[in-house]
Amino acid sequence: MSVNRKRVYGLGLLLITALSLPSCQNGESSKKERAEAQESEPSVEVNFVNLKKQKPESEITLPGDLLPWEETDIYAKVKGFVQEIYVDRGSKVKKGQLLATLVAPELTAKLEQEVSHVQEWRVKAKASKDYYKKLVASSKTEGAISQNELDLSKAAMEADSANLKFAEAEYKATYELNSYLKVLAPYDGVISLKGVSPGSLVGPDDINDDKPLFVLEDAHKLRLTVAVPEKYATELKKNGLVKFTVDAMPGKFYEAHLSRDANKIDKDVRSLFSEFDVPNPDGSLKPGMFSEVIIPIIRDEETFFIPRTALLNSTKGVFVIIEKDGKAHWTPVETGNIVDDKVEVFGDMLSDNMKIVDNASEEIRDGMTL
Repeated sequence: MSVNRKRVYGLGLLLITALSLPSCQNGESSKKERAEAQESEPSVEVNFVNLKKQKPESEITLPGDLLPWEETDIYAKVKGFVQEIYVDRGSKVKKGQLLATLVAPELTAKLEQEVSHVQEWRVKAKASKDYYKKLVASSKTEGAISQNELDLSKAAMEADSANLKFAEAEYKATYELNSYLKVLAPYDGVISLKGVSPGSLVGPDDINDDKPLFVLEDAHKLRLTVAVPEKYATELKKNGLVKFTVDAMPGKFYEAHLSRDANKIDKDVRSLFSEFDVPNPDGSLKPGMFSEVIIPIIRDEETFFIPRTALLNSTKGVFVIIEKDGKAHWTPVETGNIVDDKVEVFGDMLSDNMKIVDNASEEIRDGMTL
């Protein structure tokens, strides 16, 4: 921006000669003219700059939270007593590893009952099938077996076969329930919470009471979550790179890439929740750490930036003072990003190379001669 300076004085000095007029009326007129001149023209030095579109790069620092890649509350799927626990807080586990065993005598007894039901119906189904085969063979001799007897035997065979399938399904369901007496890890991770002890009664009801057996976290990769203010939401680049620090290791900078965002502005905080993936192979970063995230900000297109001193904040609103035809014109604007000593402005009346007052103040009134 080019800068021009112009010293503007009131016309009082130009009208001093009017004081020497002998007429009282002329003296009063001179005072009035001096007052009007002082009201219509500033007695301050006015500096000008030419409005130009720019595309400056800047950075903003926002708070962020490091969250585990996966976090799971592990509950008991069946009601039972904790028999034995094999892990504790901080234990590293593998997918499928046994974490705890439960005992449920009623469930064990039901499984044994289902086993006997399957065996019983298996015997009946085999007997009715064999009997039906004999009748079919005998029916080849004319008049030996009636068609009604053959039909009844076939119906009995099919019924016993259906009962066998039902008993097998009941056994399978009960067997699955009994398998839940072994609590297994759903993926590789670290136990961050052990919420029970041997002898505790646990079951599906605990889910409503928020009392998990364990909390498992996968921290081989972390999610850096940041609430990006609405005014910067469109300036986050896909796969964009940011830097961040954590209090535990001051002075050390980490990098992360933008991976996903909520695709909506949260109405409560007027921000876009965004996630940056952070590799954590050595486990030096811990879930729950507070971080300060440095995000590069740059507009896709050039916009108008002015010195902060050219922005006029008044009780009537926010303005820039445009010089047009030697007059001051207060022009309303909206502000955007702030980069160093410059502020981004938007307004329908703004155009390239427009001459604006650099040292805006309310002393330079709207319509005043510059």
